[in-house]
Amino acid sequence: WAVNDHPEVSAYLRVKAGKSRAGRGEYKRAMPFFTMRFDNFDSALGILMSIDDMLDSCKKGKLIMDGAPEFGAQIGDFMMQVGAYAQGCSPTAIGSAGEDPALCFSLASRRNAMKKIMSVLLAALVLFSCGMNALAADAVKLSFGEKDTFTVLQITDPQDDACPARELDYFLTEALRTTQPDFIMLTGDIVEDSRLGDLTSDAQPFREGVYVKGDYDKTLANVKAACAAVFAPLEAYGKPYAIAMGNNDYKAKLKAEDWLAIFASYPHCVTVDMSDDAQGHIDTYFAVESDGAPVCGLLALDNGQSFNEEQLNWLKNLPTGGVPCYAFEHIALDETNNLYEVCSVFDDGAIIADGKAMRLNQAIASGHTEGASLPGGGSAQFPVLKEKNTVAAFFGHYHTSGFTGVWDGVTLGLTYGCEFAKAGPYGVRTVTIHRDDPSKVDTALYVYKNGAFTLQVDAPYREANSVFVKIYNLFATLLRSLSYVLKF
Repeated sequence: WAVNDHPEVSAYLRVKAGKSRAGRGEYKRAMPFFTMRFDNFDSALGILMSIDDMLDSCKKGKLIMDGAPEFGAQIGDFMMQVGAYAQGCSPTAIGSAGEDPALCFSLASRRNAMKKIMSVLLAALVLFSCGMNALAADAVKLSFGEKDTFTVLQITDPQDDACPARELDYFLTEALRTTQPDFIMLTGDIVEDSRLGDLTSDAQPFREGVYVKGDYDKTLANVKAACAAVFAPLEAYGKPYAIAMGNNDYKAKLKAEDWLAIFASYPHCVTVDMSDDAQGHIDTYFAVESDGAPVCGLLALDNGQSFNEEQLNWLKNLPTGGVPCYAFEHIALDETNNLYEVCSVFDDGAIIADGKAMRLNQAIASGHTEGASLPGGGSAQFPVLKEKNTVAAFFGHYHTSGFTGVWDGVTLGLTYGCEFAKAGPYGVRTVTIHRDDPSKVDTALYVYKNGAFTLQVDAPYREANSVFVKIYNLFATLLRSLSYVLKF
């Protein structure tokens, strides 16, 4: 709520899960979702004191509504209530005793009146935040409906630009047709920032990327075009979807408010920023309900740059009601490294990384990996996820690895990407949540090849019980390791 050229009488309401608050002045951290702006003091007083008609003020440019129009009616009604409070003040709040509020004020008296009205406004905003909390929460609530299951489709790393890959639209459409999800989670790298492209994936050989150095407007236009290519099949499918930002999304160097404005422009995209940290990370929590009561929660977490202390505090204080939660983010937590084991170069499935031969530890994990990291270490986020009763966390970023395992009671998984400017394999993941047992993790990987998705079936390692098998495994290890280096 603002008056042009007079920031001293501006006020804002920040709606955030469990931490909504009102304040005086302009909100600087992000672009407001909606702003009711007046051209001068007289126009503001005219509305607040019920002297002027709101529609007529809009037509004459006295009242400008910036942002999402769907909340204009609610906020307009609320402002009328604030005006009623203001009119109920003592006569000296708006002038001398007995004065008609429609009479002209001097500039000084208008300022005094506005400041006193602001005290009423700010108090009312605090009360109003309770209602707005409910409004915001309703916007991101999901439901089992009449079904006994709720399926989330994870898609990750399309990593494209304003000239999208020829196969991307078909890939996304076919993934939706095959899995029939209730919700879609995009775990980052929607766009490629800038790099040398390939010859065949799109109509723009030798170049991939949205970032244009020194030209923010062109970069923004490229990002919008790249997002449109990814979001169009999801919008056509008609179910809600959310985004967890990736590292390449940040390399495009867009402001957080521009990303949020892009997301808000798509009717089925339900991503909002709940953590509101100073760095502009975008984190969202969704409750999945049955008969009006939460059964589980979905976390779209932004670790595309990092996962900072403010985000951790938000996560710690997030009111989930203790229901089982499923986390989705771009870059795998260090705990995922514990799904690997050190092995011999002669073992089936081995890959050389960090100076060691390693492979997935099939005692606790299964799937396909084209990279590996030494077991050990940990993240600051993992213990907090456990505190929030997170039963599973799924990641992208590594493109050609698709596997699932359990570490310290939490299911962890990497999901194949779909950047067609790089070699596959490509794929998606489904997470099916059961109404009667939401803690039971039911997940599957689908591999895309020759225009179709097939369910991934993981085979056990072959025993290296002969010299021939050992030699074969050694060459396979060397080729696998070389292939990984060349791909990345």
